[in-house]
Amino acid sequence: MTMINPTNLLDGFFVDICRWPNQVYQLLFEEHHYLGGPLAKGTYAWVVTDSNGRPAGFDASLPARGRILNRWREHRLVVLPEFRRQGVGRALSEYVGDYHLGRGQSFSSTTESAAMGDYRDRSPLWKPTRWNHKARGSTSSSSSRQAVRDVPRYCHLYVGRAHATRSLAAP
Repeated sequence: MTMINPTNLLDGFFVDICRWPNQVYQLLFEEHHYLGGPLAKGTYAWVVTDSNGRPAGFDASLPARGRILNRWREHRLVVLPEFRRQGVGRALSEYVGDYHLGRGQSFSSTTESAAMGDYRDRSPLWKPTRWNHKARGSTSSSSSRQAVRDVPRYCHLYVGRAHATRSLAAP
């Protein structure tokens, strides 16, 4: 995969803005995410490649609905199976969070992944929201591979490194 302006994400992994998010997501990543269907309109996306240019991960964000302006939420975070458990997903999600914070926007994420949720519960970079550890409830949609579910979800607001540094330095 060719990148236009790659940035070092982790040792051996690079990230760049994804120019054609729906096409890239559908061709390479959709089958590895529990939600089906195309990405929402207005999505911004990033792709991660390894040092050989092989796609490794994908993250998308979009403006959150509601009354609060400049609020964005993570839409789809996918790491291909051979690249999991290497910190790619965490680093990519936090890279996207930093992108939004740097533009004066807030960034939140909801996941059903216990590994990611537990990490965020412990991380000073993420703050749990009032919906953290609550079950999503029933969902039934023809555009989603998600069946009726009653699983806990993890909901966090990304506060970033500057906030984490201040929190750790406090007496």
